Amino acid sequence: MEKSNKNQEFKTYDLLLVLSLVAAVSLVIASILGGRLEDPNVKRVQRDTEALIGQLLGWGPPAETLDDGLGEPKEEQRELASSGSDFPLGKEGIVGIDPWGQAYRFQVVEIDRPRSAYLLVWSNGPNARNDSGDNFGWDRLHDQRQGVLFRGDDLGYSKRLY
Repeated sequence: MEKSNKNQEFKTYDLLLVLSLVAAVSLVIASILGGRLEDPNVKRVQRDTEALIGQLLGWGPPAETLDDGLGEPKEEQRELASSGSDFPLGKEGIVGIDPWGQAYRFQVVEIDRPRSAYLLVWSNGPNARNDSGDNFGWDRLHDQRQGVLFRGDDLGYSKRLY
């Protein structure tokens, strides 16, 4: 009776296959840790909020403002925001629609120390809940002139007015 002797070899092809698999797994892990696999809606919100700030500071179509005393939205023509205490836009309101079908919100925040004002525009995110509370990003405003703000799944952008 003959004994069959299988010859097992580790060929160049096998080595390349193993190295390719290791590289692919490493790339996926690095992408996840590096944040490269972001939701495209998040990037869209970042672009939209930054663009909406520019539109709110300039001339454009009507924005719905919320501070008419009744708590109900009203249509009002946008005007150039000034650095004084009178903001023609109103102190808060809604404008545009985010990728999840909810309105973007805007708010003018005035801070006494140091004397400054910021325009915030944000989306409440996919869950449509305000995870940020009433003070969305206010604690970080004095540390930056403008930038992206996050809290929970809320995402927004701020710009220093003065």
